[in-house]
Amino acid sequence: MKVTFDDVNNVNVISIYQSKLMSISEELRWKHIPVIFKEQNKCLEIIEKKNIHRPHPKTIRK
Repeated sequence: MKVTFDDVNNVNVISIYQSKLMSISEELRWKHIPVIFKEQNKCLEIIEKKNIHRPHPKTIRK
């Protein structure tokens, strides 16, 4: 999973590469998410520590 963290105009932005989007060009596969809520900051901490894994499809269905 490709993830980058940026600071744009004093707002944290997390950018996630969406590898499954094969029908669009590579530069458009990046999803940029502004971090504006405290819950999102907690999520950033988890991602930075790499304490996250891709969910299993069966878990998602439940």
